[in-house]
Amino acid sequence: MRYSPGWYWLTIHDRKATKGQAIRTLVKNYGLQESEIVVFGDQINDIKMFKIANHAIAVANADAKLKRYATLLIGSNIEDSVVKYSTCGYYEVQ
Repeated sequence: MRYSPGWYWLTIHDRKATKGQAIRTLVKNYGLQESEIVVFGDQINDIKMFKIANHAIAVANADAKLKRYATLLIGSNIEDSVVKYSTCGYYEVQ
């Protein structure tokens, strides 16, 4: 996978250490409702997290597989769309 010109990355972790599991732990420990959870993602490692959250927001340049699980698609990460959405709300791609 290409991260930026000339750079590659590799993620290694326990198979139980997923973003989805982290969300479940936060929900349980803080008494949250899944309907209160908003998550942002761009890669397939975000799918489990997207399946849990009521509001799963993908950036425009996200992996196509992840977009299938998104409840909302916003502009790209290059456009700082997560920040714009977080501060202004509803910065959707038309």
